[in-house]
Amino acid sequence: MKKILFMLILSIASVLGCSKNFKHTDIDNFSVYSAQSMSKTTINGIVNAMQDADVIFIGERHDDSFTHALELSVFKKIFSKYKNVALGMEMFEKDVQSVIDSFLNGEMRENDFISRSRAWNNYKTDYAPLIIFAKKQGIHVFAANIPRNLASIVAKNGEDSLLSIESFKSFFNKPILKSDDYRKLFINFMSSMMPQENSMSHMTNMDNLFMSQLYKDATMAHSINSALKEFKTAKVFFLCGEFHSNYHLGTVEQLLILNPNLKLITVAVEDSIETADFYKADYLIIKGKI
Repeated sequence: MKKILFMLILSIASVLGCSKNFKHTDIDNFSVYSAQSMSKTTINGIVNAMQDADVIFIGERHDDSFTHALELSVFKKIFSKYKNVALGMEMFEKDVQSVIDSFLNGEMRENDFISRSRAWNNYKTDYAPLIIFAKKQGIHVFAANIPRNLASIVAKNGEDSLLSIESFKSFFNKPILKSDDYRKLFINFMSSMMPQENSMSHMTNMDNLFMSQLYKDATMAHSINSALKEFKTAKVFFLCGEFHSNYHLGTVEQLLILNPNLKLITVAVEDSIETADFYKADYLIIKGKI
């Protein structure tokens, strides 16, 4: 029973950042708000704000086609304006960086790339347009995430379970902090997805699962920081599930501890103005004209 429940918890974790599907035809039907000024702006307003920023986080729902179409549009606009841009992605794990490089360099066929990079099931519809654009324009793409098998070890065995695995140490980073606010959000979300009678009796598993989440955040933060060091004048366009960037927690918080001088922009997508949370991000893209 415990094993079955643990697998259920892992399955729930995989839906963090997921939402209902929306058609690509909705891409022209949205409004943009600046959370700081509480006023309407535009996509170009976000792009112009990148003039003084190092990283833009697009917090996505992984199965929301509206957001994916929007990501490509914003990415193209940022590249057009600033040229020196790097694309970072939660969707690829650090141990497949050489596979990404080979594909971008024209040394590997796309089908082989998809297989060897362990691309997500929605790669062809939702992420391939970004990768193909980056390939055509010579844009560096970096895999940011901890390999899923290593994250699974933490989820099962706890905080220090990876520290003795010498051969994989370049593929993960231990979290710098354990944010109480972030933990509360995570635990509340996970508990809401579990049967009520089991939620309190498996907090040890929940704590380990949260630690696995932190390892993902820390590894992605280090990946971004490394890219900024390698490509010194580049602006990083970073894609992640919204839970990793909402409220400036998760990967955003870990990155700012690594490098407090960075200037970051976060973007969240909301389904309606009635349900929009203006504390989530610096800019909100709200579906529908307002």
